[in-house]
Amino acid sequence: MPHFGPQTVLGCHSIIDLRGQKSWSLSLRCQDDIESLSIESVRCGSSQQCSPLTAFPELYAESYVAMSPFEIFRRNLKPAMVVLVGLSMFAFVVLPAMDTYLRSGYTGGADQTIAEIDGVAVSQSRVEYFTRNHQTTVRFLRDTAEETIRRGGSPQTPGFAFDTRTNQVQQVGINERPSEFGSVRTMQLAAEASKAGFELDDTAIKSWLSKFTDGTMTDSEILGLLAKTSRNSMGQFHLYEQLRTQLLATVY
Repeated sequence: MPHFGPQTVLGCHSIIDLRGQKSWSLSLRCQDDIESLSIESVRCGSSQQCSPLTAFPELYAESYVAMSPFEIFRRNLKPAMVVLVGLSMFAFVVLPAMDTYLRSGYTGGADQTIAEIDGVAVSQSRVEYFTRNHQTTVRFLRDTAEETIRRGGSPQTPGFAFDTRTNQVQQVGINERPSEFGSVRTMQLAAEASKAGFELDDTAIKSWLSKFTDGTMTDSEILGLLAKTSRNSMGQFHLYEQLRTQLLATVY
């Protein structure tokens, strides 16, 4: 007696046995329950041989629908959503943090010391990181100044300059020529200013930004523009540290 199986029909394991050229026997096992179905030759027609497909067309048709890609996706929708949410969190939370970490210049080995400020060694990677953030801060201040003017305001901080004839920002109030040598010099001047008693806490930096935007932008809008300008490589902490160092260097 020829034997075919097991196969999957309607989510059950099936065993199909041939009982001659005109009859098939189908057994379905679903969670340890057995059902046996016998189909005579009339189900196949008198002029053709029986086969599993011709004997049980409705079962195979439904099985095809059940195993379609859409049906598979529908049945696994919740696990798929969990995976998608996990990927989204990885893209928006983990990757920016990793990018910041890598941009900090970590090399996993010895880092060359290129300067010493108040007895503290300044590494090559730290200077490179500071210089990159300086470049980003200059772009951010220019974008912020343009947005402030577009909203009808005008930056009210010392050192800002705007050419009304060309409608261009000329100066943003801090050094606009980032370089590694300039970064070391800025760190030295800021350290000297701190020793002389000058201080700028986060409240002072926030007040400076409010004057720079002439009160036309909220804190969330400022941080949103920073994220756009820096492509999420800088946050509020990095911006405040950069502005604190740059502003202290200008007053000493």
